Amino acid sequence: LSATQQYLANASAPFRLDDDDQRHPEVARRLGALKRLSRHLLKGPGKLNTDLLAAAKKLAGGGGGPTRIVIYCHSPEIAEQVERALARDGRRTILLTGALRVRERQNVAAELSEAGFMAGGGVAETTTFLVATSAGEVGVDLDADHAVMDLVPWERMVQRIGRVNRQGMGTATIRIVDAGLSVSPSGASLDVVRCLLASLPAFKGDVQAGPGALTELTAREPEQVRKASSPAPLRPALTRPLVEAWALTGLTEHTGRPEIQPWLRGWDDDDSKPQTRVVWRQHLPRRDDADVRDAEVKAFFDHARPHLSEMLETDTGRVRKWLCARAKAVHGAPADPGPSHERAERCPDRVIACVLDPDGEVRQTVRLSQAAENAREKDPLQQLLVGRTLIVHAELGGLTQAGALDPEAEEPPAVADGVAPWPEVGFTIRAGAPGLDAPGAALRFVTRHAADGEADRWLDVHVTGREDTETDASSRASRNILLAEHATAVETEIRRISGKLGLETRWVELLATAARLHDQGKAAEIWQNAMGAPRAGRPFAKTRGGGNSRALMGYRHEFGSLRLAERDPSVQAMDQDERDLALHLIAAHHGGARPVLGVENCPEGPPTVMEAAGLSVALRYTRLQKTWGPWGLAWWESLLRAADQAASREAG
Repeated sequence: LSATQQYLANASAPFRLDDDDQRHPEVARRLGALKRLSRHLLKGPGKLNTDLLAAAKKLAGGGGGPTRIVIYCHSPEIAEQVERALARDGRRTILLTGALRVRERQNVAAELSEAGFMAGGGVAETTTFLVATSAGEVGVDLDADHAVMDLVPWERMVQRIGRVNRQGMGTATIRIVDAGLSVSPSGASLDVVRCLLASLPAFKGDVQAGPGALTELTAREPEQVRKASSPAPLRPALTRPLVEAWALTGLTEHTGRPEIQPWLRGWDDDDSKPQTRVVWRQHLPRRDDADVRDAEVKAFFDHARPHLSEMLETDTGRVRKWLCARAKAVHGAPADPGPSHERAERCPDRVIACVLDPDGEVRQTVRLSQAAENAREKDPLQQLLVGRTLIVHAELGGLTQAGALDPEAEEPPAVADGVAPWPEVGFTIRAGAPGLDAPGAALRFVTRHAADGEADRWLDVHVTGREDTETDASSRASRNILLAEHATAVETEIRRISGKLGLETRWVELLATAARLHDQGKAAEIWQNAMGAPRAGRPFAKTRGGGNSRALMGYRHEFGSLRLAERDPSVQAMDQDERDLALHLIAAHHGGARPVLGVENCPEGPPTVMEAAGLSVALRYTRLQKTWGPWGLAWWESLLRAADQAASREAG
C-alpha cells in the first residue's frame, strides 16, 4: 500500500495494487484514509522548535479526548529541544532518533507499544507525543492519530504522512511547519514539494493526503515527484580489488583498504557527516600516581570492550561541542567521594576519556583540560574523534533519561559497569583494595600504589559469558567441557544447519569433517595448561573461568587444528578443492586466516616449518577467494562459526 511509488527505469512491470485489490473493502478504506493536511510558514528565523511545539500543543488541546501525536523533526537537536520542552510542561513524551544510546532506543519499542503508537494499537488512553527524526519514518510500523512536521523532500513527506491514520479510522490532522527553504540539504526542490502538496484534492479548506490521493498524484506528476525527491547520493565505484582488500580482515593495516562509509552512504548524503560513538563508564583505566601505557588501556578494553547497548552514535562535531561543554562544567571538580576525592584534589586534571580506533586499538586518552579548552571547530580533538569510539567517565554526565546527548545534563547516567551491571555486555568491573579481593578476575588493573610500591587500589574485570577479542576468550564456559563432547555437538549442529539449507551430501560431509576437527589444536599441552584444564580427563575444549590466555604465548589453536587436520584420513581423501575449503574453514573459525594466521609456539613442528605452513594458509585463502568469491567464501565460513557458537551456547 506504500504511496512512495518510486518508479525505476529498468522496472517494466513493478508490483502494484490491481483492480481486484482496490475493490477489497479493507484496501479501499486504507487508501481512502482521511488525512487533512495544511502548511504554515515559520513565524520567525530560528523558531522551528517553538512553532512545532505550538502546533503540537494546539492539536492536543483540540478536544476529543486522549490522542497520539507524532512530531517529525529534520535533526536530532530540534527533536530533543521539542521533547524536553514538552516534558518540562508535564506532557507524556517519547523520543525516537538515531542519536540515542542504543539501550534507551531499545526501550522505545516497548514505550511505543504501551502508548498505542504501533499499528493496530487501539484507542489512546493518555495523550502522548512521539518526537522523532528520520528514525521514525521507515522501518517502524507507527500509527499516530495526528502529526506535526517540518517540510522535507517528497519521499520523506510520504513516509511521514503514512505514519498517521494508517487504518483509515476517523480523520487525521497533519500540520506542516514550513521554514521557507527552496532546496533541502539533500538537493531536493522544496518549492516543488510545496506545489505537489497544493495539488492534492481539496478537503475542508485544506487538502486530503491519504494514500490513494498521493498515489494518483505520483502517477500524474512523475517528473515533479522526481524533482521534489532527494537524488541518489554520489558514490565511488565499487570494484573487485576494493572488495578483495576489505576482505583481508586479518590485516590491521592495508594501504589499499579505504574507509567503507562513502560506498555505503555516498559522498553527498546529509547522513555522511563524520560520526563518533560515545560510551559512558563508571571505571576507566586511569591512575593518578603514574602514567598508564597504551598497552594497559588496550588490555583493559579487550576484556571490557564497548558493547552495542552502551553506544550513542552521532555527528562528530556535535560530540566535540558536547564534550567541551561538559568538561568545562566539571573541570576541577572531584571525581568521586571518599579516597578518589583525595586523589582528585591532588590531580584535578584527570583523565576523563579514552579514544579507541574501530579495531579496538588505543588512539589517545583525554584529560579534562584538553576537552575543556578545545572549542574550535578545526581543533585536534575534532580530528581525533572522527570515526572512533569515545569512552567517557560517567562523572561527565551529559545524557538525558531518554538517552540523548545534553550538555546541560548533570547527573551521571546508568552505565554497564555500575552498581547494577548490564548482563548483556558480558563483563563486570569491581573496585578492589587490600582485604577486598575478588578471585576469578580475567584482568586486574592497578589504579594506585601505596608508598611501599604495593598495589593499593585496583579494578578487577570479570568476564561473564561474552566473547572478547582475546585469543581463546570463547573457551570460557560455566563448566569444563570435554573436547570430544564439543566436537560432537558442533558436528551435530552443522548437520542440522546443512539440512535446513538443503546442501548436497558432499558439502554436508565436508562441513561435518571440519566441525569434528576444528578444535583439535586445543589438545596441545600448552593450551590445556594455559586454560587451566583439570589434569584428569584431558583434553577439554572449554574450561570454567577460561584460564590465562597470555600463557599461550601466541599459540593459536586454530593453526594447531589445521596441522592435525592435514593428516586426517577424511581430509586426505578429499580432492584438492574440497581439501582447501575444509582446511580453510578450520583455520578461519575464529575470524583469522584472512589471509594470515599466527604460527607462534605451535607444538606440531619447528618454527621454520611452521612459517612455511603459515604461508600456505595465505595462499590457500587466495585460491579460495578466486574460486568462491569474497561473499561465497565468507558464507562458507559463517556456517561453521554459527554451528560452533550455537553448540557453545547450548552447552553453557
